[in-house]
Parts: sequence; C-alpha cells; structure tokens
Amino acid sequence: MKRKMERKLNQIEKAKIFAKLHIKGKPIVFVNVWDAGSAKAVAALGAKALASASWAVADSHGSIDGENLDPQLVVQNAKRICDAVDLPVSIDLESGYGETADEVGEFTKLIMDAGAIGCNIEDSKPLDHSLRTIEDAAERIAAIRARADAIKLPFFINARTDVFFQPSGRFTAPEAISETARRAAAFKAAGANCLFVPRLTDKALIKEIVAQIDLPLNILLSDNFDKIPEYADLGVSRISMGPNPYRAALATLQKYQSLL
Repeated sequence: MKRKMERKLNQIEKAKIFAKLHIKGKPIVFVNVWDAGSAKAVAALGAKALASASWAVADSHGSIDGENLDPQLVVQNAKRICDAVDLPVSIDLESGYGETADEVGEFTKLIMDAGAIGCNIEDSKPLDHSLRTIEDAAERIAAIRARADAIKLPFFINARTDVFFQPSGRFTAPEAISETARRAAAFKAAGANCLFVPRLTDKALIKEIVAQIDLPLNILLSDNFDKIPEYADLGVSRISMGPNPYRAALATLQKYQSLL
C-alpha cells in the first residue's frame, strides 16, 4: 500500500507557524542560509523555519553586502530558497532595496510572490550605515505591511535597528536603550512583528531592552552556543547566526588546501 503523501503547507499557514515560533524565553535559533543548497542542508538538520543572511548571500555571489546585488538576483535567490524546502522562509532585505517607502513595499511584494513569509528590514542606510529617522524607517515598514495586508498574508516583519552599530560615542548605554525602545514602539505601530538588535551582547542591556519593548527580541550570536540558555533566561525570543554558518562553511574548505 502506497503511503499517502503529506500535504504541503500553503504560504499563509507557513506565516502563522513562523510567528508562533517566537516565544519569549524559548528562542527560535536560526542557522542562517544563503542559497537553495544551504537551505536544504539546514532543513535536513530538523530546522522548523529558515532565514537568510544578506552578507552571506552577497558574498556567495561574489559581491559585498550593502544592496550591491542586482535586485532581480535577490528575488530569484529568494525563490530558489523557498522552492527548495517546505518550511517557512524569511528573507533578509537589508534596507529594502528602495529609495522610497513605496519602492521598498513594491520590492518586498516580489519577495512575497517568491514564497517568503517574512523579512528583515534595517533602519540604516546601505551606503554609510547611518540611522534613518524613526519616521523614515517606520514608513518603510508600514509600506511592507500594507502590501502584505493587501494580499491577506500575515507577513512577519523583523525590524532591525542598527543603534548598536553606530560609531563609538554616538550613544551612551542609557541613550542606546532609550533610542532602541523608541524605535521599537514606532516600528510596532507601523506593523513590525519583532525587533532585531545586532551587536547587542551585554546581558544587562538585553534584560533592560526586553523589559522596555513590546516586541519579541532577536539578537545575533556568533558561535558561542553556550550563551543560548543565558539569552533565553533574559527573555530573548529569536537568535540569529547571521553570516557565521557561511563563514564556517568556507573555513571547512581550508582542509583541502594540502591537496592543491
């Protein structure tokens, strides 16, 4: 007797599952992917969902991060990743590949059409990494939410703030916490589902930000996996590995050097 094939999840079902994976104190951990091959490999490990890393995507295409890839290539790569697995997939859009909020919304709609159920969107500019105004960043998030609402897709927007990426001295620790909280509130009002704060590593600061924001918190982890339980205890809901899995894969190639 032939085994009945399992029904594939549709995009809305995947989006709903993805949102439920963000649990305060029980973070979903993403081994970030960069192409269809890495997506299949991570899925085979038992991942519940996937997220891409723009730095790794750019480098794997011989480019550098900062929206230097052809937007069509970004969309095509996103579709290949989504088509390769039957899992929810979130795509890193950097700053949104658009000068205006409307252009960001239109580009993100192409990512939705490719099968993605969520995205990362940064609040800094790709050229110099300076922070956008809160109003500008929130407007871009609102444009994404509007496109998703128009097709009734509960698209998961992971709003990244680069407050902790700013030059040393730009913000004191209390100022950085306050600025992060202000941005979190504005981003949530615009339609964000989660706040991503890379370079936030201090446990006291993480605890304070978790207490001040009304969104799940996503932080970036390199390869110190022992810290995951600590971050869970602090109330983190999502942990990303960023480009580190890709870098680890490249490092593995070094063992073949003696053969060349």
